[in-house]
Amino acid sequence: MPKQAALKSLCLPLRRFCRGENSRAYEYLGVHRTVRDGKTCMVCRVWAPHAQGASVVGEFNEWNPESDPMRKIGGGVWECFLPFEMKQFDLYKFCIETAQGERVFKSDPYAFHYEDGEGKASKYYDISGYPWNDGAWLRRRAQRPHPSRPLNIYEVHAGSWRRYSDGNVFSYDKLAEELVPYVKDMGYTHIELMPITEYPYDGSWGYQV
Repeated sequence: MPKQAALKSLCLPLRRFCRGENSRAYEYLGVHRTVRDGKTCMVCRVWAPHAQGASVVGEFNEWNPESDPMRKIGGGVWECFLPFEMKQFDLYKFCIETAQGERVFKSDPYAFHYEDGEGKASKYYDISGYPWNDGAWLRRRAQRPHPSRPLNIYEVHAGSWRRYSDGNVFSYDKLAEELVPYVKDMGYTHIELMPITEYPYDGSWGYQV
């Protein structure tokens, strides 16, 4: 991570990220719609501190690493702006040039959507219009600061904790319906989910993320 003097020159979200204090780093890193010089475009950022170069590739540029190069802006982060709007579910990756000069294609660790199964590309997804329904819970949480409350964590792998009789995994709604009462009855206060992002091998339980 950058030294203290170098941190001062970074923008606030990046400075907090470098200090390990940015709990909303997903709003800064990744791919997002933004406005630049009065025009709507996409801003792409990835943390790759040891890379020699980086670029964004996808369906929009025929996966060509030369089309949309990124520049290093500090704190190990690379950035570029795409002069167009990506569509929901557009596929993309970051092309990283390693210190040895090798090009590797990486999915976006801050993407909100990914290809299913064996596919490894990220999908652009704008969550600003998603209908969240946890407002009441957030208000209760604000009134009762959780850092000072008792903590007893139940770790669970969503894909194997419990399944239908035919072997199919539960939906998230079904998992919540059965898991929450069980955890409360067992005396736990919190649930820690093992990785739920897409990963290439189901048997790994997400340890490949």
